[in-house]
Amino acid sequence: MRELLLQEILIPVITSIVLAGLSYLIAYTTGVLSNIKDKRVAYHLFRATEIVEQAVRTVNQNWADQMKQEGSFNKESAMKAFQEAMNLSRNLISSETQKVIVDAHKDYQLWLQTQIEKQVSLSKANKELILTEYEETRP
Repeated sequence: MRELLLQEILIPVITSIVLAGLSYLIAYTTGVLSNIKDKRVAYHLFRATEIVEQAVRTVNQNWADQMKQEGSFNKESAMKAFQEAMNLSRNLISSETQKVIVDAHKDYQLWLQTQIEKQVSLSKANKELILTEYEETRP
């Protein structure tokens, strides 16, 4: 009777509990690892975006704004400013971050170009907003 109870009831119950525990452990470990990976990717993408933003601001502050004030800012100057922002961004973004971008987006150059264009657009919109606010509050 005892052997029957052990073989037919307890062993299947214990096996089910162990398997359920292992499944939970595997699911938990996979979730933790994917969360770590996602945080790593998010960190690198955030950092790269921040670098691009700084590069665009630096180029604008160093000479693009001055050229616009002098009236010498044209399509050629815009391309030169874009290339300066590209070079500065490339030099500041680490090789590890570049690898993460390639893994996430496949084309590093295209990602970088898109981010620079986005930052330029945001910069223009921000300047227009600041000018509008200034004009509205001006006595």
